[in-house]
Amino acid sequence: WLFGQDQNGDGIRTYPYTTNMSLNPHTYGNLAKASVGVQTEVHYTGEIWCTMLWDMYWGYVDKYGFDEDLYNGTGGNNRAVQVVIDAMKLQPCGPGFVDARDAILAADSIRYGGANKKIIWDAFARRACTTSPTASPSRWPSGVVGWRGSRCRWRPMAGGSR
Repeated sequence: WLFGQDQNGDGIRTYPYTTNMSLNPHTYGNLAKASVGVQTEVHYTGEIWCTMLWDMYWGYVDKYGFDEDLYNGTGGNNRAVQVVIDAMKLQPCGPGFVDARDAILAADSIRYGGANKKIIWDAFARRACTTSPTASPSRWPSGVVGWRGSRCRWRPMAGGSR
């Protein structure tokens, strides 16, 4: 397609999107390659971010299931997408990974009462976007539960590889 590859080609990503760390070992630390010019492909930073979102998405699907109704459904797939859209409305302009992750936590707190905080922390922690948030705490709405001083701890996610 883009590079004359068929549908089974490698594509433009360094690794496929999967929750399997052996097949996609991207972590927050890989951003250093982009910042020092080692990895200069223009989509590289987004590839790392989307890998974290992929892990979070499957955490939601593991908990709530998959709903084929993409518009009005209540499955994990619907909830994960909704919380990311909500977070984009809360995050500051030009957010970093930590800003955007914290906005997802805030969005979950607002929409779902923080019911999915563990899913979010687990997904970002396993990709090393970790420990307590440090980016721009004064920008977040007061009363958002669980975003400050929380701990990320890596543990394998349920459901295996996707």
